[in-house]
Amino acid sequence: MLNFFLLICVAAFAKMEKIVFPNSLRAQKIFLRNYKFADSDSWFCKFCRSIPTECPAQKIGLPPMCKLNPLYDKCCLLKMKADDVSHQDDVIALAAFIQ
Repeated sequence: MLNFFLLICVAAFAKMEKIVFPNSLRAQKIFLRNYKFADSDSWFCKFCRSIPTECPAQKIGLPPMCKLNPLYDKCCLLKMKADDVSHQDDVIALAAFIQ
Protein backbone atom coordinates (compact mmCIF):
# COMPACT_ATOMS: atom_id res chain seq x y z
CA MET A 1 0.00 0.00 0.00
CA LEU A 2 2.82 2.39 0.85
CA ASN A 3 4.56 1.61 -2.46
CA PHE A 4 1.39 2.44 -4.36
CA PHE A 5 1.05 5.72 -2.46
CA LEU A 6 4.66 6.65 -3.24
CA LEU A 7 4.10 5.88 -6.91
CA ILE A 8 1.05 8.17 -6.99
CA CYS A 9 2.96 10.98 -5.21
CA VAL A 10 5.94 10.76 -7.56
CA ALA A 11 3.67 10.71 -10.62
CA ALA A 12 1.72 13.72 -9.34
CA PHE A 13 4.91 15.67 -8.66
CA ALA A 14 6.29 14.86 -12.10
CA LYS A 15 3.10 16.03 -13.82
CA MET A 16 2.94 19.16 -11.67
CA GLU A 17 6.57 19.97 -12.47
CA LYS A 18 5.97 19.67 -16.21
CA ILE A 19 2.68 21.57 -16.33
CA VAL A 20 2.75 24.18 -13.56
CA PHE A 21 6.46 24.77 -13.02
CA PRO A 22 8.23 23.80 -16.26
CA ASN A 23 11.47 25.62 -15.39
CA SER A 24 11.52 25.01 -11.64
CA LEU A 25 14.44 22.56 -11.80
CA ARG A 26 16.34 24.26 -14.61
CA ALA A 27 19.23 25.43 -12.40
CA GLN A 28 19.64 21.96 -10.90
CA LYS A 29 19.62 20.32 -14.33
CA ILE A 30 22.27 22.72 -15.62
CA PHE A 31 24.43 22.15 -12.52
CA LEU A 32 24.23 18.37 -12.81
CA ARG A 33 24.97 18.44 -16.55
CA ASN A 34 28.00 20.73 -16.21
CA TYR A 35 29.47 19.32 -12.99
CA LYS A 36 33.04 18.06 -13.28
CA PHE A 37 34.69 15.75 -10.77
CA ALA A 38 38.08 16.95 -9.52
CA ASP A 39 39.29 13.45 -8.69
CA SER A 40 37.92 9.94 -8.52
CA ASP A 41 38.57 9.55 -4.78
CA SER A 42 36.10 12.16 -3.53
CA TRP A 43 33.09 11.01 -1.55
CA PHE A 44 30.69 12.57 -4.06
CA CYS A 45 32.28 10.66 -6.93
CA LYS A 46 31.96 7.42 -4.97
CA PHE A 47 28.35 8.28 -4.13
CA CYS A 48 27.54 8.95 -7.81
CA ARG A 49 29.01 5.58 -8.78
CA SER A 50 26.42 3.95 -6.51
CA ILE A 51 23.48 5.34 -8.52
CA PRO A 52 21.64 2.30 -9.90
CA THR A 53 21.53 1.85 -13.65
CA GLU A 54 18.06 0.35 -13.56
CA CYS A 55 15.04 1.36 -11.53
CA PRO A 56 14.97 -0.41 -8.14
CA ALA A 57 11.16 -0.44 -8.24
CA GLN A 58 11.23 -2.81 -11.21
CA LYS A 59 13.15 -5.37 -9.18
CA ILE A 60 10.23 -5.75 -6.76
CA GLY A 61 7.53 -5.78 -9.42
CA LEU A 62 6.39 -2.13 -9.39
CA PRO A 63 6.16 0.04 -12.49
CA PRO A 64 9.40 1.96 -13.13
CA MET A 65 9.25 5.22 -11.20
CA CYS A 66 12.65 6.52 -12.28
CA LYS A 67 11.34 7.88 -15.56
CA LEU A 68 8.89 10.03 -13.58
CA ASN A 69 11.78 11.73 -11.79
CA PRO A 70 12.54 14.97 -13.64
CA LEU A 71 16.25 14.69 -12.75
CA TYR A 72 16.65 11.01 -13.71
CA ASP A 73 18.54 11.63 -16.95
CA LYS A 74 20.91 14.07 -15.28
CA CYS A 75 21.63 11.60 -12.46
CA CYS A 76 22.46 8.91 -15.02
CA LEU A 77 24.78 11.38 -16.76
CA LEU A 78 26.45 12.10 -13.43
CA LYS A 79 26.98 8.36 -12.91
CA MET A 80 28.59 8.06 -16.36
CA LYS A 81 30.95 10.93 -15.56
CA ALA A 82 31.84 9.40 -12.18
CA ASP A 83 32.58 6.02 -13.75
CA ASP A 84 35.22 7.50 -16.06
CA VAL A 85 36.58 10.74 -14.59
CA SER A 86 39.33 11.05 -17.20
CA HIS A 87 36.79 11.26 -20.06
CA GLN A 88 34.07 13.31 -18.39
CA ASP A 89 34.55 16.20 -20.84
CA ASP A 90 33.54 13.84 -23.66
CA VAL A 91 30.41 12.84 -21.76
CA ILE A 92 29.50 16.50 -21.15
CA ALA A 93 29.96 17.29 -24.85
CA LEU A 94 27.83 14.29 -25.83
CA ALA A 95 25.06 15.33 -23.42
CA ALA A 96 25.02 18.86 -24.84
CA PHE A 97 24.84 17.41 -28.37
CA ILE A 98 21.92 15.12 -27.53
CA GLN A 99 19.85 17.88 -25.94
